[in-house]
Amino acid sequence: MSTMLDHLTPSLPAGLLVPEPLERAWEWMEDQGWGRTDENGYFLTPYEPDSQLGVVFASDASLDGWFNDDSPAPERLVPLGEIAPDGSLACLWLDEGDRERFVGLTSEGDAFLIADTGVDFLRAIAIGYVELVPMFLDEPPDDEEAIAALEPFREWVADEFDADVPTQWSLVPDDEFTAWVERQG
Repeated sequence: MSTMLDHLTPSLPAGLLVPEPLERAWEWMEDQGWGRTDENGYFLTPYEPDSQLGVVFASDASLDGWFNDDSPAPERLVPLGEIAPDGSLACLWLDEGDRERFVGLTSEGDAFLIADTGVDFLRAIAIGYVELVPMFLDEPPDDEEAIAALEPFREWVADEFDADVPTQWSLVPDDEFTAWVERQG
């Protein structure tokens, strides 16, 4: 079990499991030495953690400020970490059909579906976006340092899952996660 999964397991809502591809990716990142612990918790990156060049998985990410105190949303949603330096979050969502999917919540209030599967979520991360948020998606990333930093992870995802990593990620407009968040209040 990865250290990240060990930290997240106590906070997982009932019925929500971390998909196996994500756990394998976390183990690979930890094998590279890309995890660290500080006073804010445990952090893990798919690149050498010298600076923030993309997703940062965090054991203590929070949904604070997103939902009312009486909202049932936290029973179906667990934050996995930051997808932008402004604190925008990637989350694992147990949708209304009980499928585990990967979604984003931005600091600007946007809610969006990133990927339907763990492998697709890893493919999206591996592209090389500094910010995996709607404003920058639907076009290839433009930060050469981030693209280069994610090359080992990109190769690992392609080899490990026999998966093509595209040059850009496109979002589905009017996805069901956006509608679900709006109903949660």
